[in-house]
Amino acid sequence: MRRTSSLRIVRLVAAFAWPLLIVGSAAAKREGQNKPCDVCHEGRDPPKVSLAFDSLTLQPGQVAPSVQPGQTINVAVTATHPSAAVGGVFVDSHGSGEFRLIDAATTRLMEVGQATHSQPHPYLNGQVQFSFTWVAPSEVGVTRFDIWSNAANNNLMQADDSPQHVVTFLAHGCEGTWYYPDGDGDGYGNQSLGELSCTPIPALLTQGGDCDDTTVMISPAVAEVCNNVDDNCDGAVDEGFMPVRHYVDADADTFGALGGMTKIGCSPLAGYAPRTGDCDDMRPEINPFAMEVPNGIDDNCNSQTDEKETAPVGTMPGPNPSPGSGGPGSAGTNSGGCSTSAGTTGRSVGTLAGLGALWAGVFGRRRYRSRRLA
Repeated sequence: MRRTSSLRIVRLVAAFAWPLLIVGSAAAKREGQNKPCDVCHEGRDPPKVSLAFDSLTLQPGQVAPSVQPGQTINVAVTATHPSAAVGGVFVDSHGSGEFRLIDAATTRLMEVGQATHSQPHPYLNGQVQFSFTWVAPSEVGVTRFDIWSNAANNNLMQADDSPQHVVTFLAHGCEGTWYYPDGDGDGYGNQSLGELSCTPIPALLTQGGDCDDTTVMISPAVAEVCNNVDDNCDGAVDEGFMPVRHYVDADADTFGALGGMTKIGCSPLAGYAPRTGDCDDMRPEINPFAMEVPNGIDDNCNSQTDEKETAPVGTMPGPNPSPGSGGPGSAGTNSGGCSTSAGTTGRSVGTLAGLGALWAGVFGRRRYRSRRLA
């Protein structure tokens, strides 16, 4: 009995200890870590993050004016989000220079060139800000700053908080020049892989601006075409064109399939048509411009079948048809009401027979009169 009771106590303690470990782990992260925020946070609603050096606010990727070696400047990281409750920060200069604390109660230093929060800061009016000072290295060069922040809901569950990462550069002792790799050899470097340097970097270009460095068909020197791609890397797509909705056109009859796939683009667009209405996109002879013929098919896609009968050219309407003469109900018509060649022949024969009888009567009366006068 004592052994059984001991087992029950151990199980009870374990049951209560596990939730405490989860909360403790989440709470530990609230002090900030020297690692990128997306290692722990996986949300998809990140804040907008900006960096300011001595009150000069920089946008992501923008370069700050150069400073002197050994100069001390103020660094402020601001995150903006309409609904976040709290936020954190992690700033990394990769061992270049030295961060110092302005508010030791809410921020802390990590390794050389790293600073973070000691506890989450509340968002006020949609913003949260973290401030430090930074002392530039004594040597001439360029420092890269990786800045992380997040938008958190303060529920102690880190996975649903959303991180954001921005990068900026600061030259010290020189103005700095941007250098870019040119993977496709079109003379324009990859804008997203630029590197600021005080000295030339072999094999890299000073001309950037290429938004797709895998193809020579896309660069600032390329003329824009209507293809739903930013061909000239100006940040706009198909400018100067009027893209419209196109409809898949499998039979190439210039009418897209009713209810088929659509795509936005400019005509001509291979495999698509700028108009729809085709009720059979596998047969080019069937579309809204086709002529309806008596074949039991909706040829012109108006939801009617054989709605108009067109008499063959060269036929003459005859008198009221009689059975066997090709009229309704005779063997000369089909069940759908469309005349066949047999029906046309029946009406023609009936018409000729009627004319023969008429002429026979006229000539017969003339001969009778002639005999009486004689």
